[in-house]
Amino acid sequence: MTNRRYSRPSCCSYSTNRQGRLIRSLCRTTVPAPPETGTKALIDPGQVCASIRSRGAVHVPGQDLQAALGLDSPETRNFLLSWEDMAVDRYIQREDMTRRRRFGRFTLDRADSRLERLPHRPFFQSKQINQLSGGIQRVFEPMRDDVATSPVLGRIVRFVIDCLPIDPKAPMDVNAHQIRVIAGDQSASPTPEGLHQDGHDFVAQVLIRRHNITGAESTVLNETRDETLVRQTLETSFDLVVVDDHRTWHGVSAFERAGPGPAFRDMLIIDFNRIAASNSHAAPEADAVPA
Repeated sequence: MTNRRYSRPSCCSYSTNRQGRLIRSLCRTTVPAPPETGTKALIDPGQVCASIRSRGAVHVPGQDLQAALGLDSPETRNFLLSWEDMAVDRYIQREDMTRRRRFGRFTLDRADSRLERLPHRPFFQSKQINQLSGGIQRVFEPMRDDVATSPVLGRIVRFVIDCLPIDPKAPMDVNAHQIRVIAGDQSASPTPEGLHQDGHDFVAQVLIRRHNITGAESTVLNETRDETLVRQTLETSFDLVVVDDHRTWHGVSAFERAGPGPAFRDMLIIDFNRIAASNSHAAPEADAVPA
């Protein structure tokens, strides 16, 4: 069984054959897998782009993303295990949960698809965007070198960027957050601020692992918060939700322990921002991330 990789799309140029009606009706939540043709299920980035452009959000099933990007290798296992090695996020103090976190900064030149790591620095959100932890320079532990240069991270970042409805030549500033939320004795709130925006152009939410928990339903609403665009419990590794952060609001419901023992939810959150021509973030000693 062969595994054809996705090709960079011409944004929103998907066909309207006899299955077109089904595709349009589903694109507001989940991009359907293509028909079985003797190959692994693939993702049409054009459909993903169309959903983001028209609706502002899309959900891509993890099993389809794994197949499309070839995420079934030993390097993927090492990437997933890196969530076991993270420092406590000291900027959120709650009795119901503990949050662990690492952070990495990158830039991507879309002309040659080079993903380069930028020097580590604090992460900032305004108080207007993040009323709980905004308004201060938050200093997180840096992403480990082996994670920052992992081909797995590079493939995910490039796939999402190729699906964004933006100028294909626009350079992008990328923030990647490794996050583990651990439940206390009862429940945990992954987004204690409720429905919110992150203050970026686009945000990708990638499930890494959920262990011994129930709940944690992801919701995305439109700009006026009167229409649900995505309502999905992410359960499979690499389940993906991408949102246009200017046009949507997102949040995650609380989760509870399913049984005795540790209970946690691991996420990779990736923020994407256009780089103004007059505000290049290129770093003289940036590390290239392999494809």
